[in-house]
Amino acid sequence: MAKPARLAQAANSDVFDRAALERRIQELEELLHTQNTATARLQLQFQIAEILTHAQAIIPAMHAVLAALAATGLWDVAVAWLSKKTRLDTRLEYANPGFDTTFLQADPATFDATIAGSLPDKCYNAQQVRWQDDPQLPAFASHGSNPGFQNYIAFPLTAGHTSYGVLLVARQSYQPLNPDFHATCLALGRSLGHFIQARRYQAELHDSNDLLSQVQRIAQIGYWALNPATGEMFCNDGAINALGRPRHRLPRTLNEYIAMLAEEDRETVSKAFGTVARPPYTPQHFEHTLEDATGSVRTFEIRCKAELDNRSELVRITGSVQNVSDQRTVQMRLASSEKLWELVFRHSPVPGVVSDRATGELIAVNDQFADWLNRPKTALLGLTTIDIGFWNNLEEREEMIRLANAQGHLRNHETRHRINGVLHTVLISLEFFDLDHRPCLFTQYVDITRRKELENELALRATAIEQAADAMLLLDSNGVIRSVNPAFTAITGYLPNEALGQTMENLLNLPSGKHGNELFRWLAASLNDNGHWKGELWAAHKNGNAFSQLLSISAVRHESARTTNYVVVFSDNSERKHYENKLIHDALHDRLTGLPNRSLLHEHLEKALTRAQRNESKVAVLFADLDHFKQVNDEHGHDVGDDLLREVAQRMRRALRESDLVARLGGDEFVMVIEGVNGPCDARCVAEKLIASLCQPVHVAGHALHVGSSIGIALWPDHAGTASMLVRRADEALYQAKNNGRNRYACWGADGS
Repeated sequence: MAKPARLAQAANSDVFDRAALERRIQELEELLHTQNTATARLQLQFQIAEILTHAQAIIPAMHAVLAALAATGLWDVAVAWLSKKTRLDTRLEYANPGFDTTFLQADPATFDATIAGSLPDKCYNAQQVRWQDDPQLPAFASHGSNPGFQNYIAFPLTAGHTSYGVLLVARQSYQPLNPDFHATCLALGRSLGHFIQARRYQAELHDSNDLLSQVQRIAQIGYWALNPATGEMFCNDGAINALGRPRHRLPRTLNEYIAMLAEEDRETVSKAFGTVARPPYTPQHFEHTLEDATGSVRTFEIRCKAELDNRSELVRITGSVQNVSDQRTVQMRLASSEKLWELVFRHSPVPGVVSDRATGELIAVNDQFADWLNRPKTALLGLTTIDIGFWNNLEEREEMIRLANAQGHLRNHETRHRINGVLHTVLISLEFFDLDHRPCLFTQYVDITRRKELENELALRATAIEQAADAMLLLDSNGVIRSVNPAFTAITGYLPNEALGQTMENLLNLPSGKHGNELFRWLAASLNDNGHWKGELWAAHKNGNAFSQLLSISAVRHESARTTNYVVVFSDNSERKHYENKLIHDALHDRLTGLPNRSLLHEHLEKALTRAQRNESKVAVLFADLDHFKQVNDEHGHDVGDDLLREVAQRMRRALRESDLVARLGGDEFVMVIEGVNGPCDARCVAEKLIASLCQPVHVAGHALHVGSSIGIALWPDHAGTASMLVRRADEALYQAKNNGRNRYACWGADGS
């Protein structure tokens, strides 16, 4: 017959359309993979940034970083070498659970020298990323108990032009390396390099501060503060040591303090405190005597100044106290000065100078100062601070001295100094003293340029997280939200204060109504086992609307393998989900009528036959087309014909049960699948109902159109054993109905054919 040939031709046309659709879906999957890869790299950088932000020590932080790299699932082993001075010294390693690390642990020196070869040193010295991405090359360093690695990436840990180590990740199985990961490695290397640099610098600064505190205790210098409103006084440990009294015998108020003084000192002390407490709040410097706990009389040097708020109102009075009893004689003062000189200046780990107060001439410099300027001490003596480029002019130096004069000294004052022509950020501490009756300045410098750069870089990284398009959350070990970025609010509608302290499932996922508690118990177990989970969940916006999340969760684990936090990154996946569903719907439905197309018809029919075989029931296929439809198109145009087809599709749909399928094959051809029929009589009843429905006039664009329908019927398993043959039998029965006069039905084989 001619009609089956037309069906074959239409089927070939559908195959062509479906191939194009499959190519489009493949393109979308590749785009999604690219987006997921970029999100994974961003999430890895975010996770490592979180580790470095909260880490206090280098070794635990590096262990956490190696674990984070290995936990991505891309690498089997992560190894780091940290430098000491100019060579690689410390070696750390991490391998994924289940990976045989015998060859790593048996003899680390052999691994470094023989298996890794000179790769770490080459990467460290050249400050370049090195990798292997050729499946034709032999496995990397495979011998003995080492299973070998097919891929590896090694990158330096740098800060500026300085290398602090090398990090290597490797895997046994070959996977093509993404070129974008090269830039990611460089960025991670710089982050880790800056972190190591900062922590080493902080350790040096901490040691310096400890030495200075020790010096202050030896010199019996202390600090105190006075509340002018209540008269209450506070003394630090240095002041208690200087006064020589236990804490419970110290004065609690200014009046108690004055009452403890000798009669001749009370008026002097009262007048001095009165002067510093009233405008213009002039700083005071005076001496008095007081008995210590043993009854011995000590002489104290007191310095005090007023601290004002932004309205120039007095907030507190602060000052220093020093026991100067032993400096009453010239001999003891000289001996004490010499001792302080040795402790505070020559042995200080902080760069320091002694200069003439009036001219700025350098009288003495310590080794740390000469090293800082990279010049010999003998070349510095006799020069002024302006000669060596510390100040641009004399006025800048005088302003610094004026500030110190106002307070009696200067402590950790931040300024900018030019060192060998380069501007540095420096903390200056300055003291006035006399050296052989010559007014001098003792100045110490702490270079915080690197710390400032690190602070700025960390602030920049925090800004990047704040500006990210994906929502980023930090959860504690119980899954409670501790921090969110602005994208979280933009996606969910919840402000940070509405989200903090809640769990994600209670705030977002359970309210969607699409998940139960069982899912989250399974998810928690998966995170505990693997340390990472990625997938899709449904969440509810603050306004109640549900949306699809593309979600990634990673565990942050302590060096003891205990989970301390979870890092969550997600995006609103609703638009992509809607687009995928639309593509699937369009691929399986007729665009004109919205009915299932040929592909969905055959898929549904195959399942219907399977169910019928299981239930021992029958399936009827009704093949229908419209009588005189070509005449409608010729007389009224294709637009009217299309409207007619849409109305016919609706009538067919209403005439059948909800469980029955109506599909449009093309043109005016429709196929119905009726399940659960007992025999031909049931199918004939359905055909009669359809014919009666389509005999009624169809009103389209002001026209009352009269069309009928011819229907062919075939039953499974009576007339055919397969889905395609069943449709063909129904099509042949349709032609039998048309030959019998149209607007009627025929059952296949009813005429004996």
